[in-house]
Amino acid sequence: MGYTHNLGLMPYDDQWRRHRRVFHENFHDDAIFQYHPTLMRETHTFLHDLLSSADNLAGRIRYLFGAEILDIVYGIRLDGPDDPYLLLIEEVAKGFDYATRSGIFLVEVIPAMKYIPKWFPGASFQRSAAHYKKMATLAQNKPFNHAKRALVDGTAKPSIVTRMIQAMADDLNRESEETTIRQVLSVAYSCKFALTSAAFEAFFVLMSKHPEVQKKAHAELEAVVGPDRLPTFEDRESLHYINAIIRELLRWMPVAPLGLPHLSTEADVYDGYFIPEGTAVFGNLWAILRDPEMYPNPAQFQPERYLKDGRLNLDGVLDPFSVVFGFGRRICPGKAFAEGAIYITVTAVLATFDILPPLDDNGQSIELSTDGAVVQPISCKCIVKPRSKAAADLIRACVAQDVT
Repeated sequence: MGYTHNLGLMPYDDQWRRHRRVFHENFHDDAIFQYHPTLMRETHTFLHDLLSSADNLAGRIRYLFGAEILDIVYGIRLDGPDDPYLLLIEEVAKGFDYATRSGIFLVEVIPAMKYIPKWFPGASFQRSAAHYKKMATLAQNKPFNHAKRALVDGTAKPSIVTRMIQAMADDLNRESEETTIRQVLSVAYSCKFALTSAAFEAFFVLMSKHPEVQKKAHAELEAVVGPDRLPTFEDRESLHYINAIIRELLRWMPVAPLGLPHLSTEADVYDGYFIPEGTAVFGNLWAILRDPEMYPNPAQFQPERYLKDGRLNLDGVLDPFSVVFGFGRRICPGKAFAEGAIYITVTAVLATFDILPPLDDNGQSIELSTDGAVVQPISCKCIVKPRSKAAADLIRACVAQDVT
């Protein structure tokens, strides 16, 4: 049985495969090291911003991952939180969540409503669709054209898009090739921005509710990294408990609980259920990652479920990394990037800050929301404090070194 993403993308043809392969060549586990300096620099900047204030934590998180993705994919450096490229990617992320929700539009129940005029009562879905289609088109074209112009005038920074343009076949299909590249990249950066940002927001809330987890993480960091430097990617294999925290974070709160919708390209029968051609099919990541047979007490946040004798051990347990980024030939092409970005930010924050419980205006704990296709906290108002003056000084020194 065949499936393709039901997201208005072009067919999964040879051209799409080739450019997706080029993307993978630059984003797979063995190649992602070339982007470590960018991830480190933006993480240090994020830590420095937290020293000033943890207000608008969710906004700071979105800026962090937006800056990383736009730099690595397009060679674009953001100018600040109001940078038009960041505002565009945020709007596209909203559209992604909006479009992949199920059952919120009456037209899904009464398909004939797609023929009513845009001004007609109940046709707000048409106006919203037109708006987000425009934003998606801008997201495909605007950063790509920026990188293409920079490549022509010799000012381009090394990036995914420059490598993909240089790998294009020089033939009559060049315009079609560019269209494919625009689509591959826009899907990768908009989806990854939405999902990675949401996961990191959930991390802050979960850590604030589990001080015992923070305490164990601090002990491991002090033993492996020590007090005189910030964590690096070279520490990753030695930080077993940190790696377990990240896996449990993505298992306990998969930010896309139903994954991305796929479209059946032919009829089939699965487990006694007939699936017609053209059916939208979801992989229920939430059910997989909350399976009590695989994960005893699945509602509990337990990084220890991935450890044995103090070391990361995945024998007998399904690795959440093999689930949360999708399945099959359409597995997320930015998987290695997302894993690396989450690792370095989680590790750096735990090394330098204490995260205390967020409270609402009535002094009650903030709960996590499961509304929409992308799960994220209703609010992310955690209290974030430097662990020590030495930790704060270390952050300032790293930022100063990054600038020079």
